[in-house]
Amino acid sequence: MNVCKFAIDKSGVRSTWQMIHCQFGERTITGTTLDGYRMHRVTVPCDHEGLEGKECFLPFIKVPSKIKYVIVEVADEEVTYDFLTEKKVLRKYNGEFPNVSNVIPKDEPQFEISANPKYLKDAMDAFKDERFVTLQFYGETKPIIVKSPTGNFALIMPIRNKKY
Repeated sequence: MNVCKFAIDKSGVRSTWQMIHCQFGERTITGTTLDGYRMHRVTVPCDHEGLEGKECFLPFIKVPSKIKYVIVEVADEEVTYDFLTEKKVLRKYNGEFPNVSNVIPKDEPQFEISANPKYLKDAMDAFKDERFVTLQFYGETKPIIVKSPTGNFALIMPIRNKKY
């Protein structure tokens, strides 16, 4: 759940965007969140029975610290999170999730750059008071520049890797 928290709408205007849209696959669950400016999607292993091909909304909640496992029960009117040390029951949301497939590019990327996510986060954190930053790419093996409108910048070296 924590992986999706960054793209949860906090304005309270769009209740659909305060939920995790869950789609069940064969032994997986894919959670998608969005807030109108960004989308986050993650697929994780999941033990479930008879849910393949189904979807639902899960209310976003703060997960107790050090919890690695949760049992989720979805009833007609409520969702129960059982963390084995405590339970939380929330009202179920029944609505429609926006069709996001149209905003995900379908063509091949022009090029790919691999980078250490910690270094990217550190660079972005340095500009948290800025309204925006510009990412400058000079090639697959050349440094990535994160630049603010005031001219301050961070440089991140890409990682050479073989395709996944």
